[in-house]
Amino acid sequence: MCIAIQKKTGAAGAGNDGFAVGRHRARTDLADLMRRTLSGDTRARDTIWIRREHLDDTAIAAHADDPLARNTLWVVARPHIERIALATGSRLDDLPDLVQEALLAAHRYLHSFDPARGSFRAWLVTILFHVRNNLLRRRARRRRLLEALRQAPVCGNTVQPGSGAPLAGAEISLELRTLLTALSERQRTVLVLFWIGGLGSAEIGRALGMTAAGVRSIARDARRKLARRVRTGSRC
Repeated sequence: MCIAIQKKTGAAGAGNDGFAVGRHRARTDLADLMRRTLSGDTRARDTIWIRREHLDDTAIAAHADDPLARNTLWVVARPHIERIALATGSRLDDLPDLVQEALLAAHRYLHSFDPARGSFRAWLVTILFHVRNNLLRRRARRRRLLEALRQAPVCGNTVQPGSGAPLAGAEISLELRTLLTALSERQRTVLVLFWIGGLGSAEIGRALGMTAAGVRSIARDARRKLARRVRTGSRC
């Protein structure tokens, strides 16, 4: 019985040794791919991206502050994120800022990546889409603001809606400043950070020492006040 147990133990030990050797070989192969990637080998770069376990392990090592993994991860991710962004309809002129913002967000929140919940590729693409949606929302807010300013009566020089006579950039800035004088200092700050800065309510709240709900309430009151003045032209 003792001999049998010893043999089983020995077999289990040999199996564990084999697994350890396999893991060591895989880590060695990945390290070699990382070094080749940083030297400009695009095939090595794409291999890391395609093989989920390689990319996930690279992300985990980068979060652990391994310098080789940290440098490799974003070199691997950038070209693939660019292709995904273009293929899913992003504008070419948006691409540099969109990709850079997505990669910065991924770097900032790398600690939240959990391979048990999904691959690094899926995690990164989710961030890309979130950043793109935020970009589109900011653009829509600015477009609505400028459209409201174009349609608003201008003292001494009314521009009628649909007249085809948009305000020049300097005039738009003057109109915006004039409108904002109707607001309290806190309301002006919130709307400028929201409309011009593109910050969300939580970010504004952190900057101003307020809750996100408080920021939304101030923004809502300020927009209503501006809407009334735009409709009546009472700032003249």
